[in-house]
Amino acid sequence: MTADWVYREVRAGRMPHIRLGRYVRFRRESIDAWLAARERRACGGQSPVAVTVANVADMKWGSDNDTASSSGSRTRSCSH
Repeated sequence: MTADWVYREVRAGRMPHIRLGRYVRFRRESIDAWLAARERRACGGQSPVAVTVANVADMKWGSDNDTASSSGSRTRSCSH
């Protein structure tokens, strides 16, 4: 996903964020919980679905379920 997509989601109120004046900040814990909820909905007993997360604003992603792709993005897969 692109940074433009992330900011569209923020403006629409569909992605957890904190607005500090004109700046938008993301708490890693909130984003991880939001992604986990989306993964649970996407997997819903179906075959695993991958969600790709771009490195937005130099966020550090550190989970055992994350793997780096060749494009520099992170892929998190559903596990049953």
